[in-house]
Amino acid sequence: MKRTLRNVLPLLSVLLTAGHLNALSSERGISGINTPVSIDTAKHETSHGLSAIEKGSGSTKICSCQILDLQSNNYQYSHMAVLAEKTNYGDFSAGVVTARQAIEKEKKHLRLLFFDRMKVVDRVNEAMDCRSLFAKLKLQDNSLVMYDVLDADQGR
Repeated sequence: MKRTLRNVLPLLSVLLTAGHLNALSSERGISGINTPVSIDTAKHETSHGLSAIEKGSGSTKICSCQILDLQSNNYQYSHMAVLAEKTNYGDFSAGVVTARQAIEKEKKHLRLLFFDRMKVVDRVNEAMDCRSLFAKLKLQDNSLVMYDVLDADQGR
């Protein structure tokens, strides 16, 4: 009796798990593991055919980026991107100023705690989200490394 119970329990648990996973996949509409996924990278448009940036709505983002060379006694990092993202409420220049202030505050902390020398290599401001801006910059400079995306909407 013990011998058959030992053989039946693992088989029973495998069958129940497979049946449960099959039921979950049918509930979620998953047709198979090798289902291709398509990602639409086209610009999203509003109902009237104008993009959110062209209409001036508050749903767009402003990204400010500084590319830094950082050095301490033990480490040296080149082409480190510090990005700050702010929601655009219609005033691009005010959003850029707020995002730059967030970057400057982070640079101050980096300088005080970790790095002796810091050099700004480049500054970029765009009306897009920071992940897209980083991907765009990464195409131009393959050695670029992202430090962080700061949220400039929060008053730190």
